[in-house]
Amino acid sequence: MKLSREKVLQLSHLILHYIEDDDGVEYFDPPQELRQQIVKLIDGEMRADEMIDALVRRKIESQKR
Repeated sequence: MKLSREKVLQLSHLILHYIEDDDGVEYFDPPQELRQQIVKLIDGEMRADEMIDALVRRKIESQKR
């Protein structure tokens, strides 16, 4: 699933908000650094998802022949 940059940023802000509100989570980096890492994780997962999707499509296409 492809998400726009704005949606990824919105999700990163929501995740950071939940982390800040959770008393069981302690972090030492500034919030901006955490948010950037969250964005990198989301981007990485989206890239992995796209690669898997392309692989599956190629496999399905090869089986049709």
